[in-house]
Amino acid sequence: MDAAGKTAVVAAPVAAVAAARPVQAAPTFPQYTAPADAKAKLDEIDAKLAAIDLKFDEGELTAVERRAQTRPLEDSRADIREAVNRATVSKDTQDTYWRDTTVPNFLAEHKEYNLETNPTLYRALDQRVRELQTAAAAEGKHRDPNILIKAHESLQNDARALLGVAPPKPGKPTPTPAKPARVIPPSLAHVPASENVDIEEGNDFAWLDRLSENNTEAFQQALSKLSAAEQERYLAQ
Repeated sequence: MDAAGKTAVVAAPVAAVAAARPVQAAPTFPQYTAPADAKAKLDEIDAKLAAIDLKFDEGELTAVERRAQTRPLEDSRADIREAVNRATVSKDTQDTYWRDTTVPNFLAEHKEYNLETNPTLYRALDQRVRELQTAAAAEGKHRDPNILIKAHESLQNDARALLGVAPPKPGKPTPTPAKPARVIPPSLAHVPASENVDIEEGNDFAWLDRLSENNTEAFQQALSKLSAAEQERYLAQ
């Protein structure tokens, strides 16, 4: 296959990569993490409570003593159970959004991963996503929607390497058009006021004569702006 053919093979998926970035971020869900040793701590508390109850039954503790020893243990147990429950709800919420919203939206935009028409590519994407999720799990980001894009790009890079197609070069940024230079009108500081100009009847260039008497530089500039016909007519009078 020639270079043109290779490029055509991956052109559409590559375009999909560009079109898919950036992904709209998923809603921010509360992040709750249960203690890693939650079960062991709960088992330990239950054992201590059972031992206290046994001492109470055998008359070694009064009701007041029993209550004083069991209250802090029961409070600790309640805190651990609440942490576990919150972590479970948080995980379930993220999993549900990932399954019902994030993944379907991605697959709707990337028809090439349709399970029925292209099961091989679908399974390749699934495997790559799982690998990235494992790496992101430590930070609690295993449901980050950008994982799908990273997996997609990774597969595209593999395809390019297999086909020997160079990755697309990033496009040059469109230069910002330069603003047109601001035109500053000529100063009228040296131009005589209209009331000081003697307008001679039938003389269209009386103002120019007056200017030549007061400001030679301004006169030369004004004369140069006349058309050739006007200059000839002025000089002929």
